[in-house]
Amino acid sequence: MQLAIIHHKTENIAKSSAIPLKFLCTPSPEIVPFPFPTPCSLDDLANTYFLYPHKNAMTLSEMSHSQRQDITRIVAIDCTWRQTKPLMDGLITKYGEERLKFIKLDNYESVFWRFNQHGKSCLSTAEAIHYFYEEHRQAQGGEGAGRYDDLLFFFKVQYKHI
Repeated sequence: MQLAIIHHKTENIAKSSAIPLKFLCTPSPEIVPFPFPTPCSLDDLANTYFLYPHKNAMTLSEMSHSQRQDITRIVAIDCTWRQTKPLMDGLITKYGEERLKFIKLDNYESVFWRFNQHGKSCLSTAEAIHYFYEEHRQAQGGEGAGRYDDLLFFFKVQYKHI
């Protein structure tokens, strides 16, 4: 499954939890800038799901086996929670809300060190990607527990440093 990460241009790369995933994921995720370039690699939306708690989002457990099998690309968003509204508005304007498919995660509590006023259930990009892969693994049969823990390597190093 391919991974793309939409990176908001004003998000400080040094503070991003997603940029290190470029070195930890195989295959390496594509980083897509926002505002979106034209043409954009996201233009082909077939079997693409956005990892975001949108009102139309489904959890993996709510999806059928064939729906989960059809996922070929997951797109995560890398920005502050304050920046998500303009980013989502741009996504909906560019592609149309009816063409976008969303996946949301079960409930988790973030250990990310950057404050947000939305609460502990707002995950960092790295945490969201890690939990998505774990949930997908479990939904597909559960083999290889802890297989994706290395995705949080730099996240953990940075957390211990702070």
